[in-house]
Amino acid sequence: MKAISFTFITLLFSIACFSQISITNTNMPQAGDTIRFSVAPLDTAVLFGYQNNGPNQSWNFDSLTAIRQGLDEYFASSSTPYSGQVSGRIGFKVTDTLSLGGVSLYDVYDFFQNTSAEYAQDYRAASVPTGLSWPFPAVLTLAPAFSDRDEVYQFPLNYLDRDSSTFDFAYTNALIGAYYGSNGYRINEVDAWGTIITPYDTFNTIRVITDVVSYDSVSFGGNSFGINSHSREYKWLSTQERIPVFSLSGNVVLNQFIPTNVQFRDTAKGLPPIFAPIALFNADTTVVSLGDTLSFNNLSLSLTPTNSTWSISPATHAYSNGTSASSREPTVQFNDTGSYNIQLIISNNQGSDTLLRPNYIQVVNSSVGLTERHKDQKAFTLFPNPTKKGSAIWLRVAEKATMDELQITNIKGQEIQRIRLNVSNQKTVLLPTQNLSKGQYFIIGRSGNKLVGQAPLIVH
Repeated sequence: MKAISFTFITLLFSIACFSQISITNTNMPQAGDTIRFSVAPLDTAVLFGYQNNGPNQSWNFDSLTAIRQGLDEYFASSSTPYSGQVSGRIGFKVTDTLSLGGVSLYDVYDFFQNTSAEYAQDYRAASVPTGLSWPFPAVLTLAPAFSDRDEVYQFPLNYLDRDSSTFDFAYTNALIGAYYGSNGYRINEVDAWGTIITPYDTFNTIRVITDVVSYDSVSFGGNSFGINSHSREYKWLSTQERIPVFSLSGNVVLNQFIPTNVQFRDTAKGLPPIFAPIALFNADTTVVSLGDTLSFNNLSLSLTPTNSTWSISPATHAYSNGTSASSREPTVQFNDTGSYNIQLIISNNQGSDTLLRPNYIQVVNSSVGLTERHKDQKAFTLFPNPTKKGSAIWLRVAEKATMDELQITNIKGQEIQRIRLNVSNQKTVLLPTQNLSKGQYFIIGRSGNKLVGQAPLIVH
């Protein structure tokens, strides 16, 4: 009898732990919350598992590797620079500084009202320097209200719930000649419940799919443009945390969802902040003759202006055409044969990122056989390119080229795959790329220890 009772109690405990939950306004962010999250690249576990829906699901995404971190901060409206314009709201600090072309916005906030019925955004706020002197204000603190607030969540949120709402926001300022408007609609659908495992913890969750369809229009300094957008976000909500414990977001293009951003609740890991830049670069060719010059293309990503610092080893090189190690896109002359390591450090007011590509540039003596075909990186071609994930990719070797090995690297220069070739007679090769995730890669061809060609490959 005791054994039966113990089993019964265990069963009840399991049901209590893993039954579906209900989300209310008490599970939303509160003033004073500081909540850390990590951003990670998509991996196969997410790509193959995020669509699973229905009751009692089990999602395991603990294989993710964080590359960036952010901190969500929430304040009482009375503790923000906009206390005279907004009251009784929760202020979410978007960023300290946001650069838009030649204009910088400071202390950018979104304001939300949290009630038992809904969690809704109804104000946006920013401070804008005017460039004027007394008696005119040096800074304008702007906190316009939505004419139709955006109901982010409607409570309670339960499995199989579905709601929709509209929103409308417009701001005009004749003094600085600016207009910004955004209107559209939001649809929330709770399509699943269960447990989710992330690198941070295991949670009992419901899963909400949010579609936001909007039209944004901007006018500033005589320039005007409008953008239609359809974004989608899969959000796993839990009563254990006040932000989604995991989310996957992206845009919907031609009715097809394209996932791009992964975010999950996490602890501090000493990673660069989310608005820190991402260092990226390439060169038009990676094989040059002794004494030739080569220009580097800076492809780094950043929301604010950046500084560049290049490092090239060995030291048998010189910057030319008025460029230097701090130029955004330097031109370099190579004065000795061999392999060169290229490193770029990109930094902005949010942090820095480093990309090192070892043995990226090969310098050869032109008298020992670097053909113009190889120099121009036409030793082979790839088709189709770009290609869809899982599709066949063919490599066609040029008539006079010889290759015995292919190397596939990611955009950071890290090796993904190495393939031995035998193309003495066969000039078209099927590449085994079924394990490649969506992203950008480089295909590098070699003959012995000699690099003979390189081409970018995009998998979407």
